[in-house]
Amino acid sequence: GLGIVAPQLVPLPPSLCPHLGGREAPAAGYGLLGDEVPARPLSLTPYETLRSFLAVIPPLAMLCAIVGLKAYRRTWLAAALLAGLTAAILLGALQVTSGDPRASRWYLYATCSFGSATGFFANSNHMATLLLMALPFLAPLLASVRRGNLQRYSAGLALAGAAVLVIIVGVALNRSLIAYVLAPPVLLASAVIALPMRHGVGLWAAVLIALLAIGAYAALLKADGEPLHF
Repeated sequence: GLGIVAPQLVPLPPSLCPHLGGREAPAAGYGLLGDEVPARPLSLTPYETLRSFLAVIPPLAMLCAIVGLKAYRRTWLAAALLAGLTAAILLGALQVTSGDPRASRWYLYATCSFGSATGFFANSNHMATLLLMALPFLAPLLASVRRGNLQRYSAGLALAGAAVLVIIVGVALNRSLIAYVLAPPVLLASAVIALPMRHGVGLWAAVLIALLAIGAYAALLKADGEPLHF
């Protein structure tokens, strides 16, 4: 993310800016004002670009907190997340089964993605983010029982499979395009984290994850300007 945003803020020579795509009209505007074209960054909206650059701070802070507190070793945190997610999915099921979504008491906000399972959120895409984020957290739960006996590991695997099915149901109820296109690479990446794999298999899985992620990104770009829920 930083690698995509940061180069767009680097000023370009004035002789180059007018010849880049989409910059002819702004360059002509400087000419009408009698001014020379100044050095401008690649982004036509640098303030919005800087805002998206600063938006990376919260997830980086959360990553530092997880590593610093070694929260990835505390499986009860993953269990708490999955418990909250299950409650959100149940609430979402009540939301989408309402006869008149706009008059339903199960939606918690006056302005919502009515007709979709938003859970405790107002926007279906935010609920989709929670659904996808919960999948990798199944990995530490499986890792915690992998070192036990076969019966315990089989039980943990069955519970993890049931949790995945519940999340898939949540994705179907959510009806967000983001959830649909990002679920395959996230699900595969979670499986690579959770299950023991040979080096060669893991490498091919990583390549497939990258291709699925690129395809998902392309699908979201194609849908730009359209509603992200059906």
